[in-house]
Amino acid sequence: MADIMSDTRDATIERKNVAARAAWAAGDMAGAETLLLEAWAELDAAELEGDAAKTDWHQKLSSSLVTLYQRTQQFDEARRWLETMRRLYEKDGAPDPHILFVRATLDYDSSDFDAAFDGFATLYAKFGKRPFAGKDVKYLQFYESRR
Repeated sequence: MADIMSDTRDATIERKNVAARAAWAAGDMAGAETLLLEAWAELDAAELEGDAAKTDWHQKLSSSLVTLYQRTQQFDEARRWLETMRRLYEKDGAPDPHILFVRATLDYDSSDFDAAFDGFATLYAKFGKRPFAGKDVKYLQFYESRR
């Protein structure tokens, strides 16, 4: 019975996620936000505290919400969801490079340039240009201009 409920939940989340992506692509950020939050509400909050916190949906939806809020310049909301992402991605208290990069881009986009530089510098020292691959070139250009 639990598997059937999980399948139904996953199908509902998938439908809402697909609709959110379509709304986003059409420029309807408010609609995308509503659908992503509705999809998130389908998840079991208790799962965030245990091993099940690493579920694919938790990670996908929290990441999408950070990106949406960052792009719409709702930086406080983006930071709130970034904290949720951090709890989902980091293991044993070790910083996750993806989270560090997202935090640095959020700092940059919200004009906290010193924090952005520090975040990018930490990643660059460990991984070189790899974290910047496939990302907006403005982040690497910013880092290199201040090195």
